[in-house]
Amino acid sequence: MSINYLVDNQELKDATRIFTKLGKVRKNYFSETVFDFSKDKIEITFNGVTAEVKAQGTGKGRVRIKSGFMRYLNSGVKDQEEIKIWVEDNFIHIGSLALECDWDDISPKMIELSMDPPLGEVLLLRSQYTDDEIIASGFKPVLDQAEEDFSSIIEKAIKALQPLHISRENLSSFLMSQAKSKYSAQ
Repeated sequence: MSINYLVDNQELKDATRIFTKLGKVRKNYFSETVFDFSKDKIEITFNGVTAEVKAQGTGKGRVRIKSGFMRYLNSGVKDQEEIKIWVEDNFIHIGSLALECDWDDISPKMIELSMDPPLGEVLLLRSQYTDDEIIASGFKPVLDQAEEDFSSIIEKAIKALQPLHISRENLSSFLMSQAKSKYSAQ
């Protein structure tokens, strides 16, 4: 896990001001706080309320912190213009404050394809991976071309099968199910 972000201290305080008030209510002492890290922002959710803070950093993931953490947030971020937030060894560090946390990695998985993969194998990427994972692996142009080729094949087949009144959707579904059965096992 490699989470390392910088946020503006005042923006963090402004965004989480409501949380510090909620955290002081005794029944909320044990509410979970969730930090979602994604590229240019951090979303912080506490007691059903979400605040967004602009951030600069690297890594994607979700941190869950148990207990009444929000009561102590401002004590870890005093007198600093920028606050460093990072996750290391199941601890989230916010300025000088360090708290035990549970980490959920949500970074994109890398995709592996065989050299010169068959059309069916490439077409299955869309059903097996997220768009972010496809883009991160560099296969978006390959998949776009495969989908264009598949569409062209379907058009030619539909013309040839016109006397049988087979719909485009049925033919497409049939061919994709055949590709799944052939390439999913590999």
